[in-house]
Amino acid sequence: MFSKIENKIISDKDTLFLLDFYKTRIDVYLANYDFDNALIYANKGFKLLEVHEDKRQLGFFFEILGVINYSQEKEKERDEAFINAEKLLSKYAKPEENIDINFNLAVISKENKDWNKTLQYSNRALFFIETTKKSEIWKKYLYTFLAEAYLKLDQLDKADKFLKELEADKTLLDNRLLLVASYYSLRAQFYEKKLNFKEATSFYSKSNEAFAKLSFEKTKEIRSSLQLKGNLHLKNIENQRIKKEIELDKKNNTYKNFIILLSSLIILILVSLAFFQYKTSKFK
Repeated sequence: MFSKIENKIISDKDTLFLLDFYKTRIDVYLANYDFDNALIYANKGFKLLEVHEDKRQLGFFFEILGVINYSQEKEKERDEAFINAEKLLSKYAKPEENIDINFNLAVISKENKDWNKTLQYSNRALFFIETTKKSEIWKKYLYTFLAEAYLKLDQLDKADKFLKELEADKTLLDNRLLLVASYYSLRAQFYEKKLNFKEATSFYSKSNEAFAKLSFEKTKEIRSSLQLKGNLHLKNIENQRIKKEIELDKKNNTYKNFIILLSSLIILILVSLAFFQYKTSKFK
């Protein structure tokens, strides 16, 4: 089905629509942890952009490549892809289209414990969110990035400022477990640095509980996805088997028809020979 859609778009020579189609397919594959197929469609996008140059779209595909490499724990390739994406998007993309790439760079800077770059990219992402009023859900996560960076740099007052931004949100505890767990952990670290061990212990306990729930949910999600992928693979094998059987049936029918035709020709030749022999003997 999708190959037919792809071929139709290719025949229509609609480059932007085709690139959007590739991005949609990549999103589906990433959601199902199918990184191999996601990479196939990413490479299709890069190949298309070699012919139809578009710096903005190239930036998007570098960002996608960074996400794929991130998912496969290819750190060097991930960092290179994200940096290439940021260079292109900062120059050719709209302000709201720069939110995700700066957010992603903030994430990897935090993972690399490069706290100054974490501050740089987090503040940049926050700037684009506040000026465009887009992707505001990411603000809460950026507050945790900034709070953690300032804690690691021992700038406790600045860290406290962003933790209070989170606390001011009355819906904080209704949000995703990762955000809640991160907030509890950071507040615990803040109190630990303040030597308030009673409050630190309380928040560490809440953080551990939230992270345990998060781990359980993620494991269940991955198991479900792998089971779905396995079922789809088995279904694909079954479809291939049925397809082969149909092809064999077609070949068998072709051979049967050929044999029937050949038999008819042989019978016709034999009858002709018999008739010819009869005519010859009669003539003699």
